[in-house]
Amino acid sequence: MSLLEFNSRVLALAEDSAVPLLARARFLVLVPEVPGSRQLRVRPEDSRDIADAAIYLRRLRPDAAERGLGVVAISYAVGLAIIAALEVEAQAPVDFIVGVGGYYDTRAVVTFATTGRHRTPGELRWQRGQPLASAKWIFLASNAAVLGDPGDRRRLEAIAEDCFDGCDLDIAALTAELGPEAGALLALIANRDPARVSQLLAALPERVSGQLHRLSLSHRDLAPLAGRLILIHGRLDPLIPYTESLALGRAVPGSEVFIIDGFSHITPRGVGWAGQLQLVNAIKAVLRRRDFAPPRQTGVDSK
Repeated sequence: MSLLEFNSRVLALAEDSAVPLLARARFLVLVPEVPGSRQLRVRPEDSRDIADAAIYLRRLRPDAAERGLGVVAISYAVGLAIIAALEVEAQAPVDFIVGVGGYYDTRAVVTFATTGRHRTPGELRWQRGQPLASAKWIFLASNAAVLGDPGDRRRLEAIAEDCFDGCDLDIAALTAELGPEAGALLALIANRDPARVSQLLAALPERVSGQLHRLSLSHRDLAPLAGRLILIHGRLDPLIPYTESLALGRAVPGSEVFIIDGFSHITPRGVGWAGQLQLVNAIKAVLRRRDFAPPRQTGVDSK
């Protein structure tokens, strides 16, 4: 499978499944065009398109204040949706955000993609996961696009495409052919030791490290979104570990978090009876927001 084919599958999952289901459940649905998603890139500036969509819906439906305005986002778009909601809090407040397979800390996402390790919030012990073999190459392609040297951009994007389904690279030889910025990014991709991730992230060019910082939620004040998050995550998700939704829910008081056995937002197959019951509870939580805008919480109380 190529990067393009992977992107098409993710978009099809969102457009062919989520959108019709929400519409049949009597939600008014607007799907904004987010340029980065078409390029399999996660760009901080794409949060503006989501923010503009929220503003447009508020103006389109004056009764949104009574019925509630929500955003549904999948995977990396969860971070963009939360950033957008914070941006429009005064102008077009978002009453609820449904995040499927989202993240909290980009550092943790990179660690999982490159080393397969993740941690439960508040714990020091690493857990071993099974990330997609392509996860690190998706990350490489997305971040190579911001490098300053056009030749290095093309080389790294070609590596990401060639290695999407797995490969065994001579990293030392490749790094010798690249400039220092591209070499630092490739060194992070090749690393398997979670203890080295912080050091390798610090060595990245500012273009890349700055983008990761802007996309991360871990340094933001998320208190204004208290009571508004519904987070759904597969326990064995191979792209972003479920511990990221736990961390995000922990950072936002009053969040509803559903960790679903057997579910994945990439390949949603194999959900048993227990997982199906968990999904039913998650769907009920979303439907409760359909016709009711809950009071916006600003306190620190948590379930």
